[in-house]
Amino acid sequence: MMKSINLKIRTNALWNLAGSILPLLLGLVTIPILIKGIGNELFGLLSLIWIIIGYLSIFDLGIGRALTQRVATKIGENDFESLESTIYTGLIFTATIGVVIGAVFLSLTGVLSSSWLSITIDNQTAAFYSLVLVALITPVTTSSNGLRGVLEAYGLFKVINVIRLFHGALNFILPLIVYLVSGPNLVFITLSLCLLRLVIAFVTYRCVVKNTAYKRKTDFSKDELKVLLGFGSWMTLSNVVNPMMDALDKFIISAKVGASNVLFYTVPFDLLSRLFILPTAITSVVFPKFSELWCQDLNELRELYYSTLKLVMIGMLIICVFMGIFSKDFLSLWIDKEFSEKAHLVGLVLMIGVYFNCVARVPFALVQSCGDSKTTAKLHVFECTLYLPIMYYSIVEFGLIGAACSWVARVGFDMFALLFIANVKLRQRM
Repeated sequence: MMKSINLKIRTNALWNLAGSILPLLLGLVTIPILIKGIGNELFGLLSLIWIIIGYLSIFDLGIGRALTQRVATKIGENDFESLESTIYTGLIFTATIGVVIGAVFLSLTGVLSSSWLSITIDNQTAAFYSLVLVALITPVTTSSNGLRGVLEAYGLFKVINVIRLFHGALNFILPLIVYLVSGPNLVFITLSLCLLRLVIAFVTYRCVVKNTAYKRKTDFSKDELKVLLGFGSWMTLSNVVNPMMDALDKFIISAKVGASNVLFYTVPFDLLSRLFILPTAITSVVFPKFSELWCQDLNELRELYYSTLKLVMIGMLIICVFMGIFSKDFLSLWIDKEFSEKAHLVGLVLMIGVYFNCVARVPFALVQSCGDSKTTAKLHVFECTLYLPIMYYSIVEFGLIGAACSWVARVGFDMFALLFIANVKLRQRM
């Protein structure tokens, strides 16, 4: 049985990997063109908008991840009677919370564009309207998390990654097309990204209706919402705090070092973060399987966990060493020599943290798959209290390299802590 599980996981992981590679390749082509075409500051703002759109999508109070865990657990327990109610309740709630979060962010767009991000006067108006568009699309982005969570619980990774393939590709192609048609217009570029989110959400919804137990013939369940929030409320802390720690340094760099210098940090960071496609391709597949096996067979769970951990540790070490050797020459060829001189060292430091972060995703998936989002949330809150002041001081005193070093220290601590917690969880189940 374990061989059939591993075969299915490998197949689904390959689909996940395929769904991420094309967008990565397109980014390698389009990003240098956009940097030269729209300038350092506008591209820095565009990179922040990409971050914000992704960051606001996790403000779903953890319901997206909770849906995956809850639905997968019900499938493992052969409890199919209440599945539709669980799905419907989760989807309605993710859309509702998106409206609230969007309204809050909308109220901050003025101060963000006028002062907090240190944007030059010429670009403040474009930044303001772009941020307004991002706020308006927030309910769509939060709903997409819930829809994707349902598809993951059912193991429909082929469907997920066909959608992801088109979304990721157009995420880079549309800004380039808009630039070529209308010039360096940040508002039009952002509008294209928001419309893309809307189309992708609709397609994902249709896939959920077609391929799962959800047929829109059920009622909202307060009991199911309580269960989802019980997992999701703690998951929310991880969803908010962890990405915030990954994103806040870019905004502080903009405020303290200047928006025109953000790209020397965000470009190598975004490039290296594409390496997350390997562990994410694997952990998004094993997460629902971890949940099923937690209820069925502990020995298979342990075997699957350790084999997954070994694969990620060895595979990512080889990739990171290879990229470190050729990173300077690659940046010179990809963008130009001047950019490489400014971003190369930052990229090498960040690469160490990327390896730590990749490995940490395996024990993180195990801990949360058993329904324990409380422990990981408390860990991230503890890390945040230490990291934020250290990161702020490092940026003020040492600039970009200080930001990179503080991030590496944080994700290194996170990896070792999660490995320890996961081992404790497995021992407790024996």
